[in-house]
Amino acid sequence: MYYATGRGRRDKIIEASLVVPIVNSATSMYAALTIFSFLGHISVVKDIKIEEIAKSGPDLLFVAFPGLLNQIGGTHFFSFVFFVMCICLGVDSVFGFIDFSMKWFEVQFPTVFKMFGRQEYARAAFLFCNFLFSLIFCLQGGQWVFDMFDGYAGSMQLIMCF
Repeated sequence: MYYATGRGRRDKIIEASLVVPIVNSATSMYAALTIFSFLGHISVVKDIKIEEIAKSGPDLLFVAFPGLLNQIGGTHFFSFVFFVMCICLGVDSVFGFIDFSMKWFEVQFPTVFKMFGRQEYARAAFLFCNFLFSLIFCLQGGQWVFDMFDGYAGSMQLIMCF
């Protein structure tokens, strides 16, 4: 949504609004087909119930995916590519979230941003507040807080968007 606000009035948005969801859905379907067929294969080979195999979250990312990569040839190359992809996805998600939330805060509270004088100072203060807020994930109960945010914050964001 934030990137859509950066478009000009004359930009053609129909193509992007069709291509982006189609490519996103196709990529998701391909990933789901690959991963869940591998999980089914492991369930049959190791005689483990499918319910006992990781289905989502960090277990799927750091247990099931590396197990899949260990079964195919070129393990070192594909493992390197996989973890570079994970880093890129994380950085991209953070940039998208920060850009959107910063722009939203700037539009909703313009006087706060004007108090700082220069935009760089206002953005630095916003990022510092986000940094302080994210330290909660580094505490002893950080995994529990992460699970809570993962389970509830995603749905709340969707409700806010609608």
